[in-house]
Amino acid sequence: MAGSSAGRRCGPPTPGPPTTGWWWREPIRTAPDKLARLTHRFLAQLAAEQGLAADPAVRRRLADLYLRERALELLGARIRATTRAGVGPGPVGSVAKPVKAQLTKEAAEFAFALSGPGAAAWDGADSVLADTLSRSRQASIAGGTDDIQRNIIGERLLGLPREPGVDRSVPFRDLRVGTQSG
Repeated sequence: MAGSSAGRRCGPPTPGPPTTGWWWREPIRTAPDKLARLTHRFLAQLAAEQGLAADPAVRRRLADLYLRERALELLGARIRATTRAGVGPGPVGSVAKPVKAQLTKEAAEFAFALSGPGAAAWDGADSVLADTLSRSRQASIAGGTDDIQRNIIGERLLGLPREPGVDRSVPFRDLRVGTQSG
């Protein structure tokens, strides 16, 4: 895959200086959006370039990614519609975030697997896939970790009780953790 243009279409650009780079101004929204290029269309094209488009396992995974992408698009449309109507997305917005993060991670891993050993190279056009795979993990952290989002879903959407918090009334500076002495 070295020298092909396939890898150049999916990776985020190199950030600029700390005060002007895309990651500085909009770290939560923009960085995951840069990974949005890992769509089922890109992956299908990558599979075709690698001669794997007819493989049933590849086709099944492409179909799965497409269906989940589409469901996420529809959820996003619902959230935008409620926001335009003057109502905040509420806890429903917490559903989209971990789903998008998981989809991004799986799409990056799939692109990496389709590309073969060339994707692990850190020089040339193929390094974009390696960079994208490493950056795909940020989607589950930016904007609140997936665990936090799952807690919001459980408590606010499903009505589950809050996790017990024995330290809720203790100031953070007074919390005892395993690394403190005394």
